[in-house]
Amino acid sequence: MGPSPKPFQRVSTTSDIYESEIESLFWDDLESFTGEPLFAVGRQAKISGGGIPDIVALDSAGRVVVIEIKRNVDRTQLSQCLEYAGWARQASLDELAGIYHSGEAAFFSDWREFTGTESPMVLNRLPRLVLVARSFHGRTESALHFLTDNGVPVKVITVVFYEDSAGARIADVNNGADTLVSTSPPDPSKPDMLATGGVRAKAYIGVTLTDLLEANLIHPGELIEWIRPQVGEHHRARIEPGGLVVVESGGSYASLSMAADSLSGGSHNGWDVWKAPRLGGLRMTELRQQFLKTAAE
Repeated sequence: MGPSPKPFQRVSTTSDIYESEIESLFWDDLESFTGEPLFAVGRQAKISGGGIPDIVALDSAGRVVVIEIKRNVDRTQLSQCLEYAGWARQASLDELAGIYHSGEAAFFSDWREFTGTESPMVLNRLPRLVLVARSFHGRTESALHFLTDNGVPVKVITVVFYEDSAGARIADVNNGADTLVSTSPPDPSKPDMLATGGVRAKAYIGVTLTDLLEANLIHPGELIEWIRPQVGEHHRARIEPGGLVVVESGGSYASLSMAADSLSGGSHNGWDVWKAPRLGGLRMTELRQQFLKTAAE
């Protein structure tokens, strides 16, 4: 038996500190936070028509991806984000080259290298919006669900900071890929994080349903529900040994988000939408946070 894990506590930050820290972490490692490879274009760059998006990127299909980071997202901020998406719909490769972080001259060669093409891939006129926040105001969250339910390419990522008694920090990234990202510098004098609850720099560790099963926070065959009164749907599934999500209406999925996306035809964070009736309707994301706070073995 190794040393006892250290419990993590949620960290409260001001809006400016949260947004600045998360933006820096995202910019340094877009793929780990978004769960997909992205071509980073510009950070805090001025765009035509006015406005300064936090991060502008391109995906492998040639779609402009606008990433906006807020501590809490309200209706005014959502409106601003949608305006940026409108700009992205009309943006050109030349304009993106003009805000490229490595300089206009390097843009086209770097873009060809990213896409693996001999000539620059043309832009897809269906941009994407990624909203990153600690939380979303109630009506704003409902508006986001309306957009995703109707096929609008909006991805929501929640990021919450936790810190242990020794000052080691992790970012709990709820992006459907179940990622924990360490944000503390490496300390070679400290034992491995899996044994102690500490963190290694650049260690990406998924908190999975299997972890919750092994910690006895949920049981094999645990019933979970997703009730969607706005569209008159009530979905039920069970979590089987190994973390497989088996939906009662048919289908087995490797994650909560994959199950939710298949059922809705949109993009949903499964940890947020599925609840456990046996535990009083506790959301799966709350169980994951409980796992983090106790750092159970």
